[in-house]
Amino acid sequence: MKFTKGHTVIIASVSIVLIIGIIVTFYACRPEAQSRRTLAVSIQPQRFLLEQIAGKYYDVVSLLQDGANPEQYEPSMNNVMALEQCDAYFMVGHIGFEAAILNRVTVSRPDLKVCDTSAGINLINTPHGTAAGDPHVWASVRNARIMAQNMLAALVELDSKHESYYRRQCLALLKHLDELDNDITMRLDSCGNKAFVVWHPALSYFARDYGLTQIAIEDASGKVSQQRLRQVIDQAREQRAKVFFYQKEFDKRAVEAANQEIGSQLVEFSPMAYDWYDEMLKISQAIRNNSR
Repeated sequence: MKFTKGHTVIIASVSIVLIIGIIVTFYACRPEAQSRRTLAVSIQPQRFLLEQIAGKYYDVVSLLQDGANPEQYEPSMNNVMALEQCDAYFMVGHIGFEAAILNRVTVSRPDLKVCDTSAGINLINTPHGTAAGDPHVWASVRNARIMAQNMLAALVELDSKHESYYRRQCLALLKHLDELDNDITMRLDSCGNKAFVVWHPALSYFARDYGLTQIAIEDASGKVSQQRLRQVIDQAREQRAKVFFYQKEFDKRAVEAANQEIGSQLVEFSPMAYDWYDEMLKISQAIRNNSR
């Protein structure tokens, strides 16, 4: 059959319409093409946990980035604006800035759903903590299980349509956490020396989980007097602590000076890192390697 110019134009027009229709249908059916909602957390380890459960249907943003100090953090206007756009806020529960930012956000978003991910955790009362207790609840695999289940409950309430998905994801996460807990337990059970030094007391819950002794340099005010430093060094030497954990945000010269007197092995760690799983393994392995 021979096509005329008119036929060619008609066929070309029909083809374009069909192609456009196919493209529109294709993108409309893709889940990622749909507008994704957002959840906010306070710190990166929370983002790691929440993304394992809700990552398919939500983007998760963290107010603090890796290496940030939650005790010196002051929420910016950008943080407030970002939180105002979120469907829910998953707070750690006992960090000072959380109450401050909520007071600002709830003025414009009184309907913002808030989840306290530390609900149900047995808090440690230490001179390094708040009136409620030590805030570093995330530095514990066993606490992370509780946090994950709190996240699941909030997600189901927020988005019941995808409840079965969230439950499957949470079960998978809990399985991985149990495996991690068992791995760390086996690494540390045979350790002869269970004392370690840390500049900032961020590992109280980790120490409680595995029967370890945390010797912290900082006092309740976050400062280090010469008298306290001398006491801590003497305690660390008496208990034969062989590993000294420090964060790169702190004064490296002061850390090295204290470590030289103790005679321990310096190990940099990041309790605020997104790679929370790897950090837990790193801490346990450092204690095991330096406590024989």
